[in-house]
Amino acid sequence: MPLGYDNTGTAGKARYSETQREWPSPQDWTINNGKALTLYFYGAPANAAEQLYVALEDNAGHVKVVNHPDPETVRVGTWQEWNIELTQFSAAGVNLKAVKKMYIGLGNRTSPTVGGTGTIYVDDIRVYPSRCVPSMGKPAADLSGNCVVDYADLDIMAGAWLDSGAGQAADLDGDNSVDLADYAKPADAWLDELLWP
Repeated sequence: MPLGYDNTGTAGKARYSETQREWPSPQDWTINNGKALTLYFYGAPANAAEQLYVALEDNAGHVKVVNHPDPETVRVGTWQEWNIELTQFSAAGVNLKAVKKMYIGLGNRTSPTVGGTGTIYVDDIRVYPSRCVPSMGKPAADLSGNCVVDYADLDIMAGAWLDSGAGQAADLDGDNSVDLADYAKPADAWLDELLWP
């Protein structure tokens, strides 16, 4: 979905841009143990830096805005994954069992200030249960990025057996060599799993 923004107006809604989705009946985002809202977006270097945000509104009119941590992110010309814990909305009073509207916008919705222009693209908006998101955390001995310490990690270690030098991913004890001491780390954490959130 292309989302153009022009936040150069004189006041109020002319200083932030957003799109919204309203459901005819409230949606229960706790079904299937929903824990996170995830969306992908694509920016462009020519874009003005603006605050990207997502807001949820429940059927009682409670609204919570969650801002992306980096306003410059809309200037990055690649697909980026943004994961938002649903507790950020529920802790502010939004009833996740009765979501009526979702907003995606750019600018400052709460205190509009004059801004710039640009276009981003938004795709793959989903609510997920806890799942493997390596960028949000994984066990220290997880070399494969599947968020669990298992045979995939041993396979990586076997492929690097007796390699030496700085920066070896399988060098878990930090001695610049992949050896038996490194195998102790996965053994101590065998089948440890870290899902987010």
